[in-house]
Amino acid sequence: MDLLVTVKNSICPHGVSAETLRGKTVLAAVSGGVDSMVMLDLLRKLSQEIGFTLRVITVNHNIRPDAETSGDAELVANTCASYGIPCTVRVLRRGLVAETSAARGKGTEEAARFLRYEAFEEEARNTGSEMVCVAHNRNDRLETILQRFLQGAGVLSSFGMRQHRGIYSRPLFDISRSEIEEYAARNNIQFRTDATNADNSYFRNRIRNSLIPFLNELEPGWDSAVLHGAEKNMAAADDINTSKKNASWTFVSFASGKKSGSGALCMDETDFDRCPFTARITLLYEGLTLLKCPKRIPYSMLASFADGAGKVSGAGVKLERKGEKVYLSIFDETFGEKGEAGFFVFVPCPGRYDVGGESVTIRAANAVSGKKLFVAETDDGCVSGEFFLPVVIRSGTSSDSFKTSGGERKLLSKIFSEWHVMPENRWKIPVFEDDENRGVWGSLFGYPDWFVKIDS
Repeated sequence: MDLLVTVKNSICPHGVSAETLRGKTVLAAVSGGVDSMVMLDLLRKLSQEIGFTLRVITVNHNIRPDAETSGDAELVANTCASYGIPCTVRVLRRGLVAETSAARGKGTEEAARFLRYEAFEEEARNTGSEMVCVAHNRNDRLETILQRFLQGAGVLSSFGMRQHRGIYSRPLFDISRSEIEEYAARNNIQFRTDATNADNSYFRNRIRNSLIPFLNELEPGWDSAVLHGAEKNMAAADDINTSKKNASWTFVSFASGKKSGSGALCMDETDFDRCPFTARITLLYEGLTLLKCPKRIPYSMLASFADGAGKVSGAGVKLERKGEKVYLSIFDETFGEKGEAGFFVFVPCPGRYDVGGESVTIRAANAVSGKKLFVAETDDGCVSGEFFLPVVIRSGTSSDSFKTSGGERKLLSKIFSEWHVMPENRWKIPVFEDDENRGVWGSLFGYPDWFVKIDS
C-alpha cells in the first residue's frame, strides 16, 4: 500500500480534495511514537506536494520519569528542526494530570487526553490552523471499540472514533500498525516507545496486549467484522441524532428538596416523548454532561424515566415530569449541606438577571480580537471578571476546576479552602462558565475573585 496516497485521499472528509488545503495551515499532533512520527513524515511530504504549511505540537504530560518523557519531546522537536517545521512543545506541570483526573472523576488516561486536546485546540487557534491531524490508526479504532463495548457504551459511542470530527482529521485511519511499522523501517524513521504501553494496569493496554492477541488466535478476521459492525452503529447514531434535533435542553433556576441544587434543565415533554427510546436516553446523558454530573448514573434509572416513569431519583440526580415539562437536576452533597437553594442562570445576552437572589447587570466591558467581553455588576458596583456570552452563572460543585495564570488548573474546593469559605456558604458564590470554567466571583461576598485575564 502506498501510504502517502492513502493519506492524501483520507486527510479531508469524503468528497473533499486534499488540494483544498493549499495555502492553509495544518497542525500535526506528534507524540514521538511510531504512529505519529510516520504521520509527521507523510504530512511533510504531502505539504510539499500540495503546498500547505505544516506545524507541529507535542505535549509532555509529565506522568513518566523526566528523562523518558522529555526524551519524547526532544525527538519530536529535533526531527521538526531537521525538516524546518515549526514545533511547539507544551509541558504540563507534574501532577496536573492526576489533579485533573480527580477533578473530573475519571481515570488518568481520560484526564491526559482532556488536557492534550485542550492544548491542541489552543495551538490551533493561536496558529490559525485549518486542521489538526492525530495519528490514530486501524488498530487504535479496534482498541477503542472493544474498550467501549466492555464499558457498556451505548450506540452513540460504541462505534469508536470518527475519521473526521470538527477540525480533527485522522489520516492513518485505515492503515494498520504493522503497515506503519514497515514504513518506519523502510524510511529510517526514528521513534520512541512509551514504556507504559507494556503496563497492563491500564485498561487499554490489557486490551492491546492480552485480549486482541487472544481474539487473533481464536477467530481470525474478527477485526474486519468488528469494524463493519461499528460502521453500522455509526449510521444508527446519525439516525438518533437526526431524530432528536428538535428536542433541546433549556437552563432554569432550581430550588427544591433537602439538598442544594447545583442546576436544572428542562424541555417540553412532548418533544422528549416524540423521540424514540434510544434518543431519549441520549438526551438524558447529554443533560447530565451539561450539568457536569460528577457520578456514573445507573442506566436502569435513565431507562425507567425514558420509558415513561413520572419521577425517578437517586445517585444525586432527579428526573421529573411536571407541568408538561421534563426536568433534570443534580445536587452535590459537598456544596450546600444545609439545604440552601442553589442557582443556575443561563445568560445569552446583556441585561438584568437574578443570580442567587442578587440583582445583577450583565454589560459589555471591552473587545478582544474582535469579540466582545462582558462583566457582571451589582447595584452596589461590585464587578466580576470578564467572560464571553453566552455564559452560565451558577453555584459551584466540588468537581469544578479553574485555570490559574500559569495555564494550570485548580479545584474549586481548594480555592474555597484557601479563602476560608465555610462549607455551608460555598453554594452562594457564583462561578462563571462560557466556553470553559471561566472564573469565581468571590468579591460578591467579600472574598477574592478568581478570573484569569483573557489574552488579546
